[in-house]
Amino acid sequence: MYAALVEVRDHALWINHVWPAGPLTDLLKSIEPGADISLEVNGRVGVWRKMSTGRDGRPTHGFKPLDGAQAAWHDLQSSRGLKVTIDLAQPGPVTPAEPAKAISIALAPLDGSPAQVGNRRLKLPEPVSAIYRAVGELEAAYPGRKFTPDGHLVGSIGEVLAAEALGLTLHPASHPGHDAVDQTGRQVQIKLTRGKSVAMYATCDRLVVLRIISNEEAEIVFDGEGEAAWAAAGPIQKNGQRVVSLANLARLSD
Repeated sequence: MYAALVEVRDHALWINHVWPAGPLTDLLKSIEPGADISLEVNGRVGVWRKMSTGRDGRPTHGFKPLDGAQAAWHDLQSSRGLKVTIDLAQPGPVTPAEPAKAISIALAPLDGSPAQVGNRRLKLPEPVSAIYRAVGELEAAYPGRKFTPDGHLVGSIGEVLAAEALGLTLHPASHPGHDAVDQTGRQVQIKLTRGKSVAMYATCDRLVVLRIISNEEAEIVFDGEGEAAWAAAGPIQKNGQRVVSLANLARLSD
């Protein structure tokens, strides 16, 4: 009765990615925010929690995986676009999950040194560290040439770092205005840099700014209200952006 397909598109399971619309999508929409449901996804049974209502009062039609379901869903993230089976699980024990294959991003404890006060350090996944080590090797081999990662690469690295570390759910790529939604339904914009500032086209609900501090680590410089960061930014430039320094963002975090 409830059997359907769901497309793997995000770290959350979204009702509008379930096909066809019918008994299962109706049931999922009827569940109250914060309530749990047992689903069988791709043959694995696990518990999923309905996401909180957004700040604007509109429902968030998505579910976050819990416990074993989280590990199984993470295993599918490398196959985004894949459609897998989904059904209402029969009562019974949750299927134990195999160890997750997803990249793990650890928050390192602060040691209290002045350079770290107010910041949370993240250990970079090995594939990301390898990129920055390669950049250093290339720049050493070809003096005067820069091989700085930029554009979509840096944007995507920052987004997955923030999502894994802060429990965010990413929007599809190139989503206008914001990059993710947090567990309260608040929209989040994410910035990553190796420099001393970031640029903004407009204010946002919640802003997360990360800085690469070595080939192995990044740090969360700012995680707060986008309006405060926008107010601390400089004048609008010719390209329509305003620049805010990491020093100003760090002061806002104090």
